[in-house]
Amino acid sequence: MKKNLSFLLTLAFVLVMLPVVVFAAATKPTAEDLKTPPVISDLAINSADNNAVRIAIRVRTPADTLNAVEYFEEKEQAAQQDGYISNIELQYSVNAGAWIDAGLDFSTSNAKSAVNSEGEHWYGIFETAPVADLKTSDYVRVHARYVGADAKGNAIYSDWSNELAVNEKAAFTASSWAQSELFEAKNANLIPSELADKDLAAPITRAEFAAVMINGYKALSDKDAEKISANPFKDTDDSAVLKAYNLGIVNGTSADTFTPNAALNREQAAVMLTRLYKAAKFDGWTPAT
Repeated sequence: MKKNLSFLLTLAFVLVMLPVVVFAAATKPTAEDLKTPPVISDLAINSADNNAVRIAIRVRTPADTLNAVEYFEEKEQAAQQDGYISNIELQYSVNAGAWIDAGLDFSTSNAKSAVNSEGEHWYGIFETAPVADLKTSDYVRVHARYVGADAKGNAIYSDWSNELAVNEKAAFTASSWAQSELFEAKNANLIPSELADKDLAAPITRAEFAAVMINGYKALSDKDAEKISANPFKDTDDSAVLKAYNLGIVNGTSADTFTPNAALNREQAAVMLTRLYKAAKFDGWTPAT
């Protein structure tokens, strides 16, 4: 009696689960599904055996692509199916150079990756073959995409993934001890275009520092500064100067001059920085109030 009951319960469980299995089967991917790019993270430049340098990324495959891979595997005629996905391709740029194509192989050092029914890895860490002349200190940019084929054997590609970079170099000249903070300032959009090609170890002018103040105002307040409608200065029409003057951050050196190319002194810098914070954070603040 107990054996029969156990058998019936097991059979009932299997019958209940069958629709779920059928529902979970892969469906034919659409053209839009096949354009879905991978998501990449954790870019690294690795130096391992025999000083061979490789580019490695962590890949996460979206559900649309996993469904497509499973669909073509179920058909067991993957190479003849429109949209068959075979591998992941990387493009990299070294020190702001042109894009270079590279294949990606699964890294066996990543033991926690997911493996599909064919033993192919679609999650985890992938890396290139050794890259000649690449140094671990080089500025490298990467993005990736899926590669497949149509029924005629023509290559097809997904869209490109997000882009990652490592060892980004600044577009300006500066002392080595200042690079770390300057990278942070650049990424926070605090360094204006007026300083993009300048030597940041050199003195800064009053007009250049006004441009820094406008970028700082945007970062602190999330507001765009506006120029004063009537220019009070006869020696400059610099946009950043007129915006900073309108906000009350800067003054002229006389009633009608700003002296934009004069080197900034310490007391001017202190006043401008203090007024920048007040203009961004204190509602209704003006120099007069």
